[in-house]
Amino acid sequence: MTRLLILLLLFASSFHGRTQPTDNLPSQLTLAATDWCPFSCSPSGSPQRPGIISEYLSQILKQHNITLNIKFLPWSRALVEANNGTVDGLLTVVPEETGHLLMPKTATANYTDCFFVRPDENWRYRDSASLKQVKIAYVQDYGYNEPLHSHIHDPGNAARLFEVSGADPSRRMVRLVQAGRADALIEEQLVAAWAQKQATKKLYQPTQLKPAGCLNSNPFYLAISPDLPASKALIQLFDRVLQQPESLKLLEKITQSYIAD
Repeated sequence: MTRLLILLLLFASSFHGRTQPTDNLPSQLTLAATDWCPFSCSPSGSPQRPGIISEYLSQILKQHNITLNIKFLPWSRALVEANNGTVDGLLTVVPEETGHLLMPKTATANYTDCFFVRPDENWRYRDSASLKQVKIAYVQDYGYNEPLHSHIHDPGNAARLFEVSGADPSRRMVRLVQAGRADALIEEQLVAAWAQKQATKKLYQPTQLKPAGCLNSNPFYLAISPDLPASKALIQLFDRVLQQPESLKLLEKITQSYIAD
């Protein structure tokens, strides 16, 4: 009887280890991000509100005794630092941007990229053919959905594209469209709405751009460097936790707080 009890305990211990692969997790995690408010907001731009995803993942990781640190960089540099192991990974990313980084199978949230034009512009996005009718401002190294991804990477469309890089690319794209140097810009719809709302609050000159159609909504993820010793355990943790109903309710609650702000 004693021998049987010991075997049962050993089996239970082994099973527990396979279903809860969160041993040896780090006490801190540093992820690179770009200023993509309201998803991720740099302290210089929004010191009181760190962003939907920043708050969301910080609260989730805190439940597992992990402190989330976010390093804000221009997007191209964030990709480089994550891929060379200078930081532990990326706060938000789509599969086209990951390089050799590891992503959970479970998405963090969804995003929708939309086109914006001047009020007097009649163009509206309908399909891939319509993209050839205007000059589009976009952010360097961002992963866009189809058909825009293929449009950007087609050398034959270079004259109809305006690539923006560096800090605060959203505001630069707005200025390009306002000045007529580009006909349309592509931006995530919540990001565009947030920028317009903050400009109005701070009495900035309103952007005066109107929506002109959207690409399909798609998921985005976080990414972890494979050089991090606990990378596989972290990926397993996120795959398990991000799909839990309580996590989805938390994300919705935080998102609504930003929309209502």
